[in-house]
Amino acid sequence: MPYRVVYIIKQQFNLNKVFFPGVVFHELAHFLAAVLLGARVSSARFYDPKRAEVVHEELPGIRGYLISSAPFYFGTLLAFIFIRMAQYGARMLSLGDAAALVQIILLYYLGMSAAVHCFPSSTDAGNAIRTLTSFYARKLSFADGLLSGIAWWITAPLILAPLYAGVMIMMFFSAVRGLGLAWFVVLFFASAALL
Repeated sequence: MPYRVVYIIKQQFNLNKVFFPGVVFHELAHFLAAVLLGARVSSARFYDPKRAEVVHEELPGIRGYLISSAPFYFGTLLAFIFIRMAQYGARMLSLGDAAALVQIILLYYLGMSAAVHCFPSSTDAGNAIRTLTSFYARKLSFADGLLSGIAWWITAPLILAPLYAGVMIMMFFSAVRGLGLAWFVVLFFASAALL
């Protein structure tokens, strides 16, 4: 019987519903990156608890990687800004100022929402890895000439390896439930250290 209760609670507690602004920030990041990098966007659904998505033209190489991983960079930046604003507001808060307290709580909530949903989904990470590997496979095959191939072989460890490792780390954070909250805590203390 207790297992059934836990199962029902797990079914009803959906991070996408609780932190829905983060879903919007995540999809908005894909949308903005696609538009800024020149990919045609065919449809965008910024919030749906079951399937929010931005459907866009697939771009090769770094541009495809940036579109797929944009939520991490955009979400981390937004989370940091919201946390920073909340911490600044908390320092200026006077006793009995209920409106300011509500604003601070709202800013922390938005920061937490952005942090929880900034990591790429498995589809996003797969797209990032696929675009990088297909782009580099072509470049490393000397298809563009000997000198170009040598240059790509020299730069691959400096560019490809860190980008690939970054996607793997983001996938780990995305796969393990609760690490998005841990990321919020990291950003919280990083922002506090700067005050």
